[in-house]
Amino acid sequence: MSLDDAGDGYTFGEALDLVRELVDEQGTRSHASVRGWAYALSTTNQTLQHLLELYAAVHRDTNKQPKPMSLGWPWPEQADVTEEERDALTQQLIARSALADR
Repeated sequence: MSLDDAGDGYTFGEALDLVRELVDEQGTRSHASVRGWAYALSTTNQTLQHLLELYAAVHRDTNKQPKPMSLGWPWPEQADVTEEERDALTQQLIARSALADR
């Protein structure tokens, strides 16, 4: 599909909404590229990976494998965030959380 296929019926605002939706769709390469991920990972595949890692962690022999297995994730392991920024972001998350009072 090319831009010509879209026609002339879109306003700038509608086109901007479409681009935002494309970038927000987690399983797309566009989303991965904007977020700095190594590859695209859909919400479904992310959930399956979490469940697999959880299953492996619960059923592992802790004597042979003291640390839980990780399949790796597409985003960088180390974030470029200072401790002060992390504390501020944590406070923002707590303030917005529906479970903040629990």
